[in-house]
Amino acid sequence: MPVIVFIHQNMPGQFKNICQALAKNEKNQVYFITKKKTVSLPNVHRVVYDLAREPTGGSHQYISGLDSHLLYGQAVARRLIALKENNVYPDIVFAHSGWGEALFVKEIFPKAKLVVFSEFYYESRFSDTAFTHKGDVPVDTACKLVARNLHLTQSMMAADIIMTPTLWQKFVHPKILWPQILVLHEGISVDEIRANRRTSVTLPNGWTVSKGDRVVTYVSRNLEPYRGFDVFFEAMRLLAKAAPDVRVVLIGGEDVSYGKRPPGGMSWRDLFLHQEGPPLHNAAFLGKVPYPLFLDLLSIARVHAYLTVPFVLSWSTMEAMALETLVVGSATHPVREVIADGKNGLLCDYTAQSVCDTVMRGLDMAEEKRTQIGRLARATIEQNYSFNTVYLPGIVDEVRQRCGIDLNP
Repeated sequence: MPVIVFIHQNMPGQFKNICQALAKNEKNQVYFITKKKTVSLPNVHRVVYDLAREPTGGSHQYISGLDSHLLYGQAVARRLIALKENNVYPDIVFAHSGWGEALFVKEIFPKAKLVVFSEFYYESRFSDTAFTHKGDVPVDTACKLVARNLHLTQSMMAADIIMTPTLWQKFVHPKILWPQILVLHEGISVDEIRANRRTSVTLPNGWTVSKGDRVVTYVSRNLEPYRGFDVFFEAMRLLAKAAPDVRVVLIGGEDVSYGKRPPGGMSWRDLFLHQEGPPLHNAAFLGKVPYPLFLDLLSIARVHAYLTVPFVLSWSTMEAMALETLVVGSATHPVREVIADGKNGLLCDYTAQSVCDTVMRGLDMAEEKRTQIGRLARATIEQNYSFNTVYLPGIVDEVRQRCGIDLNP
């Protein structure tokens, strides 16, 4: 039976489903190296690391993040050395490339097979940066993006398998790497998330929302412009005028996951709320909520709005579709890969007016059409993005063929 190591600073991250599936076979030895101290999984040996020191940045502005990447790589290397000293020799290592954790795996265990999960490769012409700069990217910014990829590129050079979730994410990588990249989404557990969903929920502000109500949900890890929060906020004001009976439920924190921070030390939510305009009596900001409540609210929603610049596609979109909720998504590259307008969801332009108009179109849609779209949305996830029927057999087969290892789920 293989010895399997997962590496992700925020355990379990994208490895949640595959790690748990492999750990169910108690003959598998499963380890998880992480910076997070508060999460554990059944039959998984958690190995926690700390950075040797806090990152201080580099001497050159282009490599200000490289110090952090090296510290993460070093911290993981030290834990791998400790495993070796305890006679633990991994057959295969799954590592997220985002923080530098995969940098030195092969230096400690050169015979181990390495699967690098490469979520995004930064570039200045076609994706998020070009979109947010409206095509006019300063040279300094472009150079910083090249430098930001240094650790990502090195990690992939050592990989036996490079994996990314969508075709869009594959094609932002350098063309020379395309033949080596396996497109395989980490998977949605459709049956599990659909089971035992509530049809009515009372929110902290006193609202009770139920299946069939005119409820719109919006979800982002943090409420920020990279996920279209600026556009959606303005759309909420338009929606309040167009349909005062609609209730908008927003889920997400007030920190920043991507992009720049707002001025004055405020959150993006507070910044927009302090701008002139009518009060948003139709909106409830819930912050971060427990996962079951999140799923209940997606299931209850009449419309789920998802906006993003051309960047990593969020799990919430897939989960809403699996729940047969009507998704209104921005017509940006990662969303268009999954949603076909009028077939398994609705697409809108990246403007407040278009978001409002398309949400209204979804709210007023005939039930027969809504049911048809919802079922096609669920079928899209089951056929292309299901953990049990797509990801798990896919990764088991790839690892067997490319690495000669049976993962034994």
